[in-house]
Parts: sequence; structure tokens; C-alpha cells
Amino acid sequence: MSAASSAKDIAYASIMVPLNLGVGAEDRVKLAASLAERFKSRLIGIAAEECVVPYISEGTESLDAILIEDAKRRAAENIAKAETLFRRHAGSLNETDWRCTIGSPRRFVLDQARAADILVMARQGLDDASQGRMALSPGDIVMELGRPLIVVPPGIEHISAKHVVVAWKSTREARRAVWDALPFLKEADTVTVLSVGAGAEDQERQTSANIWPCTAS
Repeated sequence: MSAASSAKDIAYASIMVPLNLGVGAEDRVKLAASLAERFKSRLIGIAAEECVVPYISEGTESLDAILIEDAKRRAAENIAKAETLFRRHAGSLNETDWRCTIGSPRRFVLDQARAADILVMARQGLDDASQGRMALSPGDIVMELGRPLIVVPPGIEHISAKHVVVAWKSTREARRAVWDALPFLKEADTVTVLSVGAGAEDQERQTSANIWPCTAS
């Protein structure tokens, strides 16, 4: 089977958005929902918060138990708020799923990402507002995620992706990135392939054999 014919079957069956209660959380749900509608995907919302106990000391078992239960209650309340936010802004999508736990957000996202074809997460730049305890920085998980990741700046509810730039180098990682982005590339009006540095001209000659057959409709 040729690369072009194989690419015709590439789609995002499921799109995942990790939730938190930070600034712009609803925008990320709206963006993920718009992509799910666009690509006819199932939308999966997930959230996790660790149970944080402010103080535990020896010889105060009864007080410690109260503090632990109170921490669990607060975490469960925050997760419930995240679920409400997800369901409110997921729109009229028929296929949605919600998954949550009291535990490490990082571990939970890495575990649940196996069920997704692509994830939508908030950018966590130095000048961006804090997203709270339920949030993760994309840079902390991207190397272990094993899935393509859309990093969203604040205030963005929709992406058209009509004009796409591919940073190209003839490596396994670049070819995989192009393959993962095929649903976007096939719908784009223009795709610009950019290669810089030593050997850029050779990279340009390899582009036709590596990219264009996959994006052909």
C-alpha cells in the first residue's frame, strides 16, 4: 500500500483535553470540542488532583485522619468543578467521555493518553497565568507522552490551521510528526515546509518523497 493511499485513512478517533480550574480552561475545552466536531472524533476530558495534607504530626492520629479526609474532599470538589466545566463547554457533541482520579495529574495524563490520538493542553510560559495544582506544563510530559500535543496560548477557542508550516528535517521524529499532523495537513489551504541550517538544500529535495505523497488527497 502506498503512502498516499495509507494517509487517506488517517484520522483522529479521539481527542483528549486535560482539565484544570485555571484561567482560560473553558477556552481549551471549546477548542478541543471544535476539533472533535471537525474531525468527527470522540472528546475525552480528564482531570486529577493530588490529595495535599497541610500538616501531619506524630501522636495526633485522629486529627491527621480529619485533615486527610478534608484534603480528599477539597480535591474531589475541584475535580467535580472541572467536570462541570467540561460538560458545559463541550457543546452538543454526542461522543464525550469523562475520566478523573484523586492522584498525580502527571501520572494520570500519561496513563490516560493511551486512549487518545492527540491532546490539547495549555501553554505554561513564564508570563502566563498559573493554572493551579491540577495543571501540567506540556514540557514536563511531552517526551513521555507518546502522542501528538497541541499547546494552546491563552484566549484561543478555535484554530483554523489553513496555513501550516512544517519544520522539516529528514529524521524519524520529523516523519512521525508529519504523519501525526496529516488530518490538519490534508485540510490546509497551504503547507509550507521549512528547513534551515547545513544541508537545507538536500532536505528540500527529499521533501517531495517524504511529505507530499502523504498529503495528497
